[in-house]
Amino acid sequence: MEAMRDSSARAVEAIGAVASSFEETTSIAAAVAAAVEEQSVTIAAIASNVDEAVQEASKGARAMQQTE
Repeated sequence: MEAMRDSSARAVEAIGAVASSFEETTSIAAAVAAAVEEQSVTIAAIASNVDEAVQEASKGARAMQQTE
């Protein structure tokens, strides 16, 4: 009977460790997802700024051609 209790106690501890590992993995996955989202927003902003810079450079080039 004592061996069964010990075995049950070890099983409960093991299940607790697995649950803790799962929670930690979930937390890490959420942090990674947030970082990826932040990078996506940053990349979109950079792309928008590059597009705006290209448009402005094109305007400048056209203006210079008109003055020649």
